[in-house]
Amino acid sequence: MPIRRFVQCNLLLLASVFGMTQPASAQGVLEGEVAVSSQEDGVVTEGLGRILSEILVRTGGSADAASHSAAQAAIAAPRDYVQTFTFRSETVLQAGVPTRLLYLRASFDRRTIQSLLRDGGLDVVASDGAPQSLRIEVSPLRSGGDFARCLSALRSLPIVRQLEVTEAAPDRLLLRATVAGGSGALLTSVDEGGVFRPLGTGSDPDLVLLELL
Repeated sequence: MPIRRFVQCNLLLLASVFGMTQPASAQGVLEGEVAVSSQEDGVVTEGLGRILSEILVRTGGSADAASHSAAQAAIAAPRDYVQTFTFRSETVLQAGVPTRLLYLRASFDRRTIQSLLRDGGLDVVASDGAPQSLRIEVSPLRSGGDFARCLSALRSLPIVRQLEVTEAAPDRLLLRATVAGGSGALLTSVDEGGVFRPLGTGSDPDLVLLELL
């Protein structure tokens, strides 16, 4: 089957699975979700650290919010700070093969996050970072499985509140997303995930360019 027809046949399924709005944070609690490979202790600790890092970035509105010494110490020992965490799984088609994906979702107390941000020199934390509507271009796409992998990785980022496919070409995918903290927070988050290489923004500052690894 030609790849263009494959894309057209599968986009509705992929969009329905991955294009949902991220749940809003409960009052006093900041939440995040990342994809993980298993429920082993080491994997969970690493995942909790990724979630904490992304929450700090989106709440502080700067990549530096997760880089100071107090933040790095917390990210290295996230179980000392996490309130609750749960797992969920879903099955998607990757290259025509049903594949089980596992996600870790965690919540952190807003006051804890604010304290860590203040330790980094941010005295006032008013919100989770101003949301910005962005266009995202991902390339290259080499197979049908790349579509699922791309959407799964973006949806797992807690700063991505909404995600929808706007156009699919044989070698690239165009999406629109609402992102807490804007393009800077998105570029920082994807750089740490190992799925994309951030290429920066295009001539339009609302266009984020990502290379799929």
